Amino acid sequence: MAVSKLEKGNDGKFSCPECGQALEYLSGGQVRIVDGKVDYDNVKPKYICRKCGKYYRELLNTGYYDVFFLLPEDLAELDRQQAEEARKEAEEKKHRKKFSGSPVTALLTNAQGGYDCPVCGKAMVHSEGGAVRIVNGKVDYENVKPRYICYDCGTFYRELLRSGLYEVFELPEEERTPPPPPASKPKRRIKSTGELAPMQLKRDANGHCECPRCGASMRFLEPGAVKIVDGRADMSDTVARFKCDECDSLYRRIATTNYFQWSEK
Repeated sequence: MAVSKLEKGNDGKFSCPECGQALEYLSGGQVRIVDGKVDYDNVKPKYICRKCGKYYRELLNTGYYDVFFLLPEDLAELDRQQAEEARKEAEEKKHRKKFSGSPVTALLTNAQGGYDCPVCGKAMVHSEGGAVRIVNGKVDYENVKPRYICYDCGTFYRELLRSGLYEVFELPEEERTPPPPPASKPKRRIKSTGELAPMQLKRDANGHCECPRCGASMRFLEPGAVKIVDGRADMSDTVARFKCDECDSLYRRIATTNYFQWSEK
């Protein structure tokens, strides 16, 4: 069959070159076998004419379309996609009806610095914004904004135009399961300073070493310059030392040896 140039009507849809009827859109599917050959182009979108029993698929991004006879599986997939779109549209209408006229609200900060749900009073979960997405065929730029989610009420709140006021939305069904809580870190045993005799410490390739007091990874600090503190020369930082941010310990090199001693700073 010859290739065709599809024309869009006033409704923004392509028309069938043969009968003039509006073509139905079918998103691309999986690679399949047709007449014993691998059809890689099946991943491309199709424009279907039920009346003529044919579909059109673009040829190599040229703006021209190959025409093919419809297969039963094409019609079955088209009906499935249209049913799914109708279901989502019905859910969206239900959502708009449920929240129509609902005023925006200010969220009150709780003792933990987060927000409580205005309806049930439970602490909401903060979620960073996601990627731009397509909802009911439209680009949802608002999805990039952070949200505050109440899994008990099945709703989330999103700020309206940086106003400090929040709109409420129904949480999609696939997002209603709360994420598992983060695993708690095991508590480290911190030795008393009296247990810390002079020890040999060696840094690894990243300049880190295990802290003898708590077991965390600590940083190696190169010798620094002499500082003047209260009019006097402070030599304490002129020797190599290790610093542990976990238990706030400091270990200074003893003279020119390879031994280090815990220090009060």
